[in-house]
Amino acid sequence: MLLEAGASIKYVAERLGHSNMEMTLNVYVHPTDTMKKDGMNKFANHLSLALFYVIHNHKIIFQKIFRIKKTRKTTTNCRGFS
Repeated sequence: MLLEAGASIKYVAERLGHSNMEMTLNVYVHPTDTMKKDGMNKFANHLSLALFYVIHNHKIIFQKIFRIKKTRKTTTNCRGFS
């Protein structure tokens, strides 16, 4: 319950009188439904942020390419030569 509420494993181990956190992890820690949902939400948020970052950067790159092409078109003379 303490871990599900956000307490650190170190605190829980000390509360239970365990000499190290490994014992607490081996005996008491198992993912609850709430912990699974929280983990899935964190993963989904991280994935959506990563996807946004990729899309945003590609958009910036495409905009720069478009501006370069647009600039080149405006610098050509009436015969189409640079």
